[in-house]
Amino acid sequence: MKHAYWGSLLLFALCPSGSLAQAPDYAQLQSGYLSSKEYDKSMDAGVKGLAQDPANLGLAYNNLKASEGKKDAEGIRKWATESSRIARSIVQNAKNDDEGKRQADYARQVDVYTEYSLFAAATQSTAPADIINLFTALEQQNPKSQDLERAAGPYLHALQQGGRASEAGPAAERILVNNPDC
Repeated sequence: MKHAYWGSLLLFALCPSGSLAQAPDYAQLQSGYLSSKEYDKSMDAGVKGLAQDPANLGLAYNNLKASEGKKDAEGIRKWATESSRIARSIVQNAKNDDEGKRQADYARQVDVYTEYSLFAAATQSTAPADIINLFTALEQQNPKSQDLERAAGPYLHALQQGGRASEAGPAAERILVNNPDC
């Protein structure tokens, strides 16, 4: 029965434009693929949905979750950054009513999660280049993130391992300036 459902959603996604009365529901398609751990298909649906609705936080966030499922450091960096950008835009433009406050609250939670996602991927990676890229993305996203303190050790070690030892001292100073409790 599960395949019949996906088949009908896939039919919408594969039919030429205009041949069906309604467009595919990429959010629903993406969510289904994500829950069945079909990460590449989930991300494909998310990308197509974002092409139609570039401010859709749910689609960007689910692409982040799919990247986490794949343990794809570059995907995590990309989709954490994009999810944060969309979330901050929602917070900035939220209306001052109950629905606007609810949307802004959800967006803030997603933004905080994106920081955690970058941190977790950086500390779980063994590739110095990935650690450096993920930490750099986290630092650019929020120089005062509490997660920077916890990722500082692996980041400084990755700089050493990656042949960038000369950057370790200035990086440590920058981390301490932005996070004095470190």
